[in-house]
Amino acid sequence: MPNNSGERRSFGEKPWNNGKPKGKGRRWFGKFTGPDGKRHTPGGQSFETAGAVEAWYRAERNLIDRMTEDGTLAEWLPPKERNRAARERGLLRG
Repeated sequence: MPNNSGERRSFGEKPWNNGKPKGKGRRWFGKFTGPDGKRHTPGGQSFETAGAVEAWYRAERNLIDRMTEDGTLAEWLPPKERNRAARERGLLRG
């Protein structure tokens, strides 16, 4: 998908922030289109830097690639659903 600089991204939208000044509560956000064709966010989480959003994109892309090697999505869950399941098991606070 093209970003504001005209470059094409291979995965995820260009990270954006909440507009607050650096060091004054600025948080970064991102979203991507999953293999299910839906847009996904990190399930209510935000990031301290744009680089952290990019790292999240890489982790999601790796997870999707690993889950779909056999051509199925049977094991892949969107981030929001994975976070909810982790909270239910006591692995995440929230």
